Amino acid sequence: MGGAIHYFLSWIDGAIHCTRHDYLYPPDSPSMDQQPWILDVLRCPLSGESLTWADAELLAELNQRVAAGDLFDRGGDLIQQPFDSALVNASRQWLYRVSNDLADFLPGHAVQL
Repeated sequence: MGGAIHYFLSWIDGAIHCTRHDYLYPPDSPSMDQQPWILDVLRCPLSGESLTWADAELLAELNQRVAAGDLFDRGGDLIQQPFDSALVNASRQWLYRVSNDLADFLPGHAVQL
């Protein structure tokens, strides 16, 4: 298998989920953000636009709002966990959390920027 990683795109509850399945591979395998081709495949479920990684400045700004209790998702729920990484659409209108190489593309969990 040579250290290859399998990413599975699945349609669940009206949203695309990208899941990294590396249970057969060592823990030091490349992560989702080290696989540039993944951004060619994924699209924002709300706008259909391409996605890019959120930069450190945007993540810091969002995490300040999380700490202040002033950040809500599209569904109206208060976001309580800080962001380690996230994907943002081309128009920088919507942001999607990425945790443990799992991107949450549920439209209700999107954050409007």
